[in-house]
Amino acid sequence: MSSRAIRRLRNFTDWAVIVIFVAAIFAPPVQMFFSPIDTWSDGENRALAVMPPWPKNGQNLTGLTIKIDRFLDDHFGFRQDYIARYQRQMLRWFDILPASMPVLRGLDGWYFFTMFQLLDDFYGRIPLTAAQIQTWIKTQTEKQRWLYEQGIRYLLVIPPNKQSVYPQMLDENALAAQKKSRRDQVVAALGDKTFAFMPDLQEKFRNYSGGKPLYYRGDSHWNDLGASLAFQEMINTLSRWFPGTNFHTDYAITKKINGRGGNSGMGGDLVRIVGIPNHRENYPCFARRPRGIKRLPLPYHFSDLPPQPDRPSYLTRAPRAKNQLKALVFRDSFFVPLAPLIAENFGEVIFLWKSYDKKNVEEAIAHFKPDVVIEEIVERHMFDFMLKKEKP
Repeated sequence: MSSRAIRRLRNFTDWAVIVIFVAAIFAPPVQMFFSPIDTWSDGENRALAVMPPWPKNGQNLTGLTIKIDRFLDDHFGFRQDYIARYQRQMLRWFDILPASMPVLRGLDGWYFFTMFQLLDDFYGRIPLTAAQIQTWIKTQTEKQRWLYEQGIRYLLVIPPNKQSVYPQMLDENALAAQKKSRRDQVVAALGDKTFAFMPDLQEKFRNYSGGKPLYYRGDSHWNDLGASLAFQEMINTLSRWFPGTNFHTDYAITKKINGRGGNSGMGGDLVRIVGIPNHRENYPCFARRPRGIKRLPLPYHFSDLPPQPDRPSYLTRAPRAKNQLKALVFRDSFFVPLAPLIAENFGEVIFLWKSYDKKNVEEAIAHFKPDVVIEEIVERHMFDFMLKKEKP
């Protein structure tokens, strides 16, 4: 090869390296700029940071820069692809889960969600202070009292964390090392004055002797059987408040399904994080689904509803319901299997996919006047309203 040809080849390779380098540098921000903004990360099973609004005064500029950093960190171009590839290869090559992955592989094919300090809570490493316990109790008491003054009953439903129900499936030493969780602290503080409006689902689940799992192995949620037990506890409470009311309770669990399992999205949120797309398991299922329910858009304005399309808020009407009670429900993804059951048992129900908000209750009272407000919030988030306010 002549020296001239060598120089041309060298120039070509130099420019090729430069182009590839520049493309690698600019591809992530270009992809981030031109792609729709995601609100949820399947690879981490959490909501992503949103772009903060511009502050109304200069005092909030420091907080603004921190929130912008969080937004950019969460939406960096190809971030989800990088996370999925990293997790998949670590599992394939080394049969281990990365330490950064918010999933723990337990025993016998059980997987557990570990984000939000769930393991620290399980092992009693982040206890509430006495003041925090009393703040939580006071908040729920005042909430119930205010609603009662409006002529509205209040039902608080707290699905237990998966490891709270199946600690023996975490690892061989989990039961021996388990300490009081924050929820356990609250229950102990209440003593024999446990709230009548808060069914103890954790105790109910732990005492269940049916032999079938109440949670999916590869997903963080309860299955239809777990939801059915929770529904029965809810109906028991509602029946005491509304004597003589006929509620549907004939939701038999007879089918057994083989699939990925899960309450929302494509299901199997934990095994999807791990990178096991072909995961299958057997789980119980309702024999029939509720019928005669009309699902409609919200007819009234409600403030601060989540923008995510996979977290819908809506109204249901059941003209053939045995009663015409009205309910306002604040819920999360654990309520997915419960929503049709509640909808069939009430004349009208407004479902808001968000945490309890007094402003929304006031908005509902102006047009809707519910007979009962149901707040469902999973155990891992039951203290968020209080702890987030305490963070600087």
